Order: sequence, then structure tokens, then C-alpha cells
Amino acid sequence: DINTSIPIVINSVDILINPKNMLTKLCSLLDIDFKETMLSWDNGPRKTDGVWGKYWYKTLYQSTGFIKYTYKNKVLPKKYFKLYESCYKFYEQIDKHKIK
Repeated sequence: DINTSIPIVINSVDILINPKNMLTKLCSLLDIDFKETMLSWDNGPRKTDGVWGKYWYKTLYQSTGFIKYTYKNKVLPKKYFKLYESCYKFYEQIDKHKIK
């Protein structure tokens, strides 16, 4: 049974760090079977991509699986600090509920 009071929360970084582990946990929460085929795919467009696919999925079309996560050490411009701080507290609240 899916807990409807708190939605399933996934951090995409966690998926990139360990796709098999995270997808296995997600499938379990959704009560569906995990399949190894979820970890790779054929490159190129799919019928289900919709009209925006060619604009949104260029990198995906070139891939055949999850890419390894690489940390990006970018400096946030000072003009965005207040916005970052106000948003980060919400991120922390959501992050407490993520799949671990």
C-alpha cells in the first residue's frame, strides 16, 4: 500500500549515484517489479515523447543508460543568495522524506 500522506520523494542525484539501488527501492514502494531493463535503453526518440521531445530530450536521445553523477562546484552569484536561502529551507524539509 502506498502511503498517500507523504508523496514519494526522489533525489535525482541519488539515482545517478546508484540507479539500480534507487530504482529497486522506488519499484518496491510502487509495488511493481524491478527489471534490469530499466537501467538501459535504446538511443533515439520514442513514440511516447510527444511533440516537445525533439526540443527537451536531445541529450537523452544520445544516451543508452544513466550517466555517472559528477559534482558541479559552481559559485552562486551573490544576487541570488537570499533566494537560495529562502528556497533551501523547503528543500531540506522535502529532503527528509526522500528515498534512502
